[in-house]
Amino acid sequence: MTTDDARQLLSPLGAKRFTLSFWQRELPAVVQLAILLAVERRRGDESFWAPYIRSLPDYVPCAWAWGDQELGGALAALGPWAAGWEPAVASARRGVRQRAEEAVKRYGRHLPGGVAIDDVVWAMGQVLSRSFGRDPDVGLAPFIDLCNHRHGAPRPAGFVDERYGAPYAYVESSAFGRPRPLAAGDEVYVSYAADGGDPLAAFLNLGFVPPELVPQQGQALSP
Repeated sequence: MTTDDARQLLSPLGAKRFTLSFWQRELPAVVQLAILLAVERRRGDESFWAPYIRSLPDYVPCAWAWGDQELGGALAALGPWAAGWEPAVASARRGVRQRAEEAVKRYGRHLPGGVAIDDVVWAMGQVLSRSFGRDPDVGLAPFIDLCNHRHGAPRPAGFVDERYGAPYAYVESSAFGRPRPLAAGDEVYVSYAADGGDPLAAFLNLGFVPPELVPQQGQALSP
């Protein structure tokens, strides 16, 4: 499920009314993909993506979606170096809500089945915590995004089938760039953290900080 799929959904809006033709400028890739996910979730079992969508949690795993008690406990566990993150969490929460409200107000009634603000907030949480790629090309990789994080594991990669134009995603079993053989039943890991990633951004989007991004601890984990 990619932003290319989202653009196929959104492109006809430009023909409905001139003011809707600015969706590409107004909607970042994350919001485009979230709108598609929200629409497909509303379709239920009729959606091609139904098996994948059923695998997604009903809750939003991002730190900006937490209540005060859960957030306070997580920040306390991180320690003094995460002090002062509360305003950033609150700002992210407001920003996501505002994006969702604007998208639904402007485009919601023109989408198949319609979507509610909470639908888009939920979908943005899934996209922010699970998607791969960079703006303007972002995608969700069904079932690869169920792989757990491990330091030194690879990021998912992808390619486009030249015959059919269909995108594919895959993940190698490797550690720090070296092949990691697998026996039956072994777990395949991916990395949720880009090199030099921002601990606060990881916390906001993933709901945790990968160990390699934690000061001091990350140095100890270096290969």
